[in-house]
Amino acid sequence: MQHYRIYVLDAHGHIRDAVDAECRDDSHALEVAAQHSKGHGLEVWQRDRFVGRVEHGVQPEGHAS
Repeated sequence: MQHYRIYVLDAHGHIRDAVDAECRDDSHALEVAAQHSKGHGLEVWQRDRFVGRVEHGVQPEGHAS
């Protein structure tokens, strides 16, 4: 398992909250993020590497492995 951080964004794209997650890979991290969306945009990062963005009601996009 690998460590990821999911950033919850407000309507202006600013970080509102963060959730730590242990995931198998990038695809799994994006799936986990989608479960946390609850009407907010999200960004998934692994340390300083951008993994992808999840918009509420939209399929995750990013660099899934």
